[in-house]
Amino acid sequence: MVRLSLILFFVGALSSRAPITLGQSTDTCALTNPDGINTFTVRVGSPLGNIPLIHIQYDVNRKLPVTSTVLYDNLNLVQNVERVDNFRNLECGQLTNKQQNCGNTMRLSVAQKSKVNSEYNSWDRGHLTPVNPMRFSAEGVNATYYCPNIAPQEPWTNRCPWYAVEERTLSRTKSFPSYVITGTCASDNAVDGNTYYNLTVPDCFWKMTCYVDPTTKETQVVGFISENRLISSTGKDSGRLARTASTTMPRSQLEVLNLMGARTSLVENAWLEAERVLTEGRGTTGLPSAATCVSIKDVSAATLADWTAFMKLHKPPFDC
Repeated sequence: MVRLSLILFFVGALSSRAPITLGQSTDTCALTNPDGINTFTVRVGSPLGNIPLIHIQYDVNRKLPVTSTVLYDNLNLVQNVERVDNFRNLECGQLTNKQQNCGNTMRLSVAQKSKVNSEYNSWDRGHLTPVNPMRFSAEGVNATYYCPNIAPQEPWTNRCPWYAVEERTLSRTKSFPSYVITGTCASDNAVDGNTYYNLTVPDCFWKMTCYVDPTTKETQVVGFISENRLISSTGKDSGRLARTASTTMPRSQLEVLNLMGARTSLVENAWLEAERVLTEGRGTTGLPSAATCVSIKDVSAATLADWTAFMKLHKPPFDC
């Protein structure tokens, strides 16, 4: 709580600084690698000054983010500003014509509409790194709306069980700081196909957090996997119940890696870059080493039980 008070103390002092231009760091528009992955870091203004906020690995061929990585600590518990939607492309020459147009809704195709009722007409513009943890500044909120942080997501799943995963992951920051990676699966959603405008729909979303358990002092990696296929959009039917149970079930890193095919090295790179890049200006203590995050593929029964109980404390904001 002392560090949180210091954060709030510095807000006034920092407000007189020159405006921060988003996405203008030396890493923001990196060259695309031969494998089609563009890697960059988005910097923003915050109560701690100008900090690197989100590290992204973006697939220019599929026009989808592969990973979006952040550091969660007390800064992310500060809720100074409201959410303001601002979906837009990242201005970067290397990504010209390589981004899904998330400025418009990701409309369901005719075939997809036949699988749901009229409640939904589009895939949600699903954030990988969500908005709520970045409400310490307007710049922080704004940074989450770049299209390389957005992918088509099954609407009900996004608003209900996946929201629970996001909320609980952030809530754990009250107990320990964490590195958090959110990603999309290497395979596409072949069952439901692409959107009306032929935007690629990933087969699933996943999230992992790496932290040092304050009781055992051991590093833990806990993940979640969310299937991204359309389900019934009415009532609390069996499909929704099964999706909730699957999405909110704690998983091991190995289970996530099994979804990444030949791209498992990108997960390792995300952990390493989190430690190298995202700690700048934060002064966060108690973080695990990235190498240890990489090495822990399994999760203990005690940790699974702890997270399972913690997930049950979530109170849905919607009729889920």
